[in-house]
Amino acid sequence: RDRHRANIFTTSVANIPPHETVQVELEYQQPLRWLAGAFSLRFPMVVGPRYIPGTPLVTESGRFAGHGWSGDTDQVPDASRITPPLMVEAGEDVNPVAIEADLNFGLKLADIASPYHPIEVTEQEEGRYRVVLAGGSVPAERDFVLRWRPALTDQPEAALFSEEWQGEHYGLLMLMPPQVQSAPEPVARELILVVDTSGSMHGDSIRQARAALVIALGQLRPADRFNIIQFNSGLDRLFDRAMPADPEYLAQAQRYVLGLQADGGTEMLPAMRAALLDPHPSGLLRQVVFVTDGAVGNEQALFETVAGRIADSRLFTVGIGSAPNALFMTRAAKFGRGTFTYIGSNDEVEQKIGALFRQIGSPVLTNVRLHWQTDKGNSPVVQTPETVPDLYAGEPLVLAVRSGSALRKVTIEGRLGGRRWQHAADLNGGGNGGGVHA
Repeated sequence: RDRHRANIFTTSVANIPPHETVQVELEYQQPLRWLAGAFSLRFPMVVGPRYIPGTPLVTESGRFAGHGWSGDTDQVPDASRITPPLMVEAGEDVNPVAIEADLNFGLKLADIASPYHPIEVTEQEEGRYRVVLAGGSVPAERDFVLRWRPALTDQPEAALFSEEWQGEHYGLLMLMPPQVQSAPEPVARELILVVDTSGSMHGDSIRQARAALVIALGQLRPADRFNIIQFNSGLDRLFDRAMPADPEYLAQAQRYVLGLQADGGTEMLPAMRAALLDPHPSGLLRQVVFVTDGAVGNEQALFETVAGRIADSRLFTVGIGSAPNALFMTRAAKFGRGTFTYIGSNDEVEQKIGALFRQIGSPVLTNVRLHWQTDKGNSPVVQTPETVPDLYAGEPLVLAVRSGSALRKVTIEGRLGGRRWQHAADLNGGGNGGGVHA
């Protein structure tokens, strides 16, 4: 198999005897997309014609490396490899394709649909469905997209996808949030806003950061507490400790934010330590929102600080600017049981920050703990992430686990709507499949 582009591959098959059939099997893995309460899978079925600019290259033999409809050019020297011809007789469909999907989700589904192709769906057993094209086959002229929506209940649901590989048992646990008929009950929280005001944040970045903080302050409720920390070559706190979100303190914070300027170095480590340190515990849900471009080279020290000091806090990172250090901020948020949000332009600030704070302002299940049972009681279970993030409305949680014996049951506990909640789930949904260990 040869790769010509990130999404164009060629497989060469040789030595096919006359009147014989060769079967080629391709296998690949890709993460599912979650959007608007549904999962979706896109299966590519066609390499569309591409415009080939440039002057044709002339070879001594007059032949090109590939067999495409276009010859190679000085701007696209492999054009003959990325322009596959269509071998179609008159009246025939273009590359007819039949599709059959075995959808083993592990939980009951409310809806299965394909927006571009008619399909027929048969439920084999609870959580497992067979999907075929309604007409038997279709021309391969557009991608096939399959979408499915879980049937949520009033309680969180769990499904395990497992694989045994080289003597170890691997699993992906998916925890679905409950159906929320109305907005979840707001949880009183302590919000620590940390903003990077170093020189690398000059220009649009600091303007985006100020706008993000103004929106964040507007999301606070009277029962909340808050503080603001800015860092550059040094560190500055608005208040000595988190203060109530009353009009007087909020007005003071608005003036502070609007006066922020970008200058100096990026001493992020002291700011991270200060943000995660909780010298005056309030008993509230503690959330740290870190607004930065992440332009630092000491990522490992920062990861260790987050992992060692996160305790009961949650860390959410917000990437600002045209090219933030997304790898650093994604991993830091993972260590901190939070999420990473990227803002690339001023036009995105209100929508993305508003969505982030609406989500983290009303978690469905907090202080989540998982207790595993295996075939062998003394078999240890390694779980990633080790500390489970909170569960928010409309967004599932996925965790990876590894054990020396088969996983049979998980008990999930946490705080649901301010009260203790516990649920034991038999891990017989989702079934076994390849690729989980990777």
